[in-house]
Amino acid sequence: MLAPLGCGIQTGAGTITKLAAATQDDTVAVIGLGGVGLAAVMAAKIIGCRTVIGIDRVPSRLDLAQSLGATHTVNTANITNTLTEGIRKLTGGPGSTITVDATGVVPLIKQGLEFTANQGKMILLGVAPMDASLDLPIVPHMVSGKQLLGSMEGGVYPEDYIPQLIQWYHEGRFPLGKLIKTYDVKDFELAVKDMEDGTTIKPILIWS
Repeated sequence: MLAPLGCGIQTGAGTITKLAAATQDDTVAVIGLGGVGLAAVMAAKIIGCRTVIGIDRVPSRLDLAQSLGATHTVNTANITNTLTEGIRKLTGGPGSTITVDATGVVPLIKQGLEFTANQGKMILLGVAPMDASLDLPIVPHMVSGKQLLGSMEGGVYPEDYIPQLIQWYHEGRFPLGKLIKTYDVKDFELAVKDMEDGTTIKPILIWS
């Protein structure tokens, strides 16, 4: 259960608590609710951020995000206008003060940067194709005061941060078990399928 802490889970949580230095006054939007994104949601809940928005296209992941602390969810498969308009409406106009992309999907990254509030932070965690690029209108970005940041392992040191994650887990504040589903080893192909279609976050194979 603790094996993912040193990579994706640490990256999502550390991005919120350390790199973004989130506070209770922040409105956090997380695009992509896999292990990394859901770790960011859990960390935002621990910090007590006033609004936490989970964004994905898989209904079960949206439900899971709410159980982990998201105050709102947005299903990108059901958007009638644009994601930017939807998030601005949810936040009463300004957008999110911290936006995390855990997808690497360029159109979602562009909209995430658009709906990030002025003076806010947009942090890239998802792995895009190596030749992907992002067009940035320089003057509008400059005057908005927005920060576009990358994240290497959440900006934290594993030897310091993993013990903190384990402590939160034991305190019941970081319910990592909700991300995990076990499969008998003979159901390996089903585990892979469920992971690929998004119905399972962290599959674990059991040899009996």
